[in-house]
Amino acid sequence: MSFVLRNAALGLLIFAALYVIAAVPDYWRALLRHIRYRGSANWPIRQGTITAQQIVTLRGRRFQAVLMYSYNVDGRMYSGVYRSQRFAAVADAERLAAKYPVGAAAMVRIGLRRAGDSLLVLPE
Repeated sequence: MSFVLRNAALGLLIFAALYVIAAVPDYWRALLRHIRYRGSANWPIRQGTITAQQIVTLRGRRFQAVLMYSYNVDGRMYSGVYRSQRFAAVADAERLAAKYPVGAAAMVRIGLRRAGDSLLVLPE
């Protein structure tokens, strides 16, 4: 019986370690995004345009809408990428992308220090 419990505990430990390793990149990506865009609520808003979109299949059978956009600051063109939350169903990601077709106007927050820093503003 002790052998079975020891193997079960070892299996659980390995599973937990692999889960943490798999989750770490997402955690760091979210943390870096938070640091980079801290204070963005005060950034000025300009009109931009959706230039492309796609639905991406992520690991774990999750789906994400990716919207590419461009905007103009002082005669210079910039571009950015918006990645949606992760969806369990591809239809949910497609529904979000359908709201923002290529060529549609979009509101973009522009970084105060660097015009190349931007965030796509999606209505709630």
